[in-house]
Amino acid sequence: MVSIPQTLMRLQVAEKLKPWKKLLDQPRPVKGWLRTLRESLGMDAVDLSRKMGVRPSTLHQYEVSEQEGTISLKTLQRAGEAMDAVLVYALVPRTDMETMLKNRARSVAEDLIGKVGHSMALEAQAVESAEHRRQAEALMEQLLARPRRLWK
Repeated sequence: MVSIPQTLMRLQVAEKLKPWKKLLDQPRPVKGWLRTLRESLGMDAVDLSRKMGVRPSTLHQYEVSEQEGTISLKTLQRAGEAMDAVLVYALVPRTDMETMLKNRARSVAEDLIGKVGHSMALEAQAVESAEHRRQAEALMEQLLARPRRLWK
């Protein structure tokens, strides 16, 4: 059985992530947030680079690296602070965590039972599909009781 603290933690994390879920469908601006915010504020690159204490060419590199997805969080935070903005950071699961765990448990269970079933079939001891499903469900419950086993 899953420990109550782990279940409680999952519920608390899910609750904290609720506001972020609606942002999943919102794409990052083509020019990146750094440049988009800078231009929206009417700030040119020279002014922002001065506020950040870097050369304009360095700021340009930051903007390009954000577009490429290689900028560091620390650099984005510094740039944000120079524009009186806050870097907000989160990892948001695409599906709710319970569904994610159940899907993973089903996949692992089916894989394990499939391997055993293949061996048994080779020995002419194949299990009927109803029994196969029952075994998969039982194994899923065991895996969900110890979710760390799902990721090995």
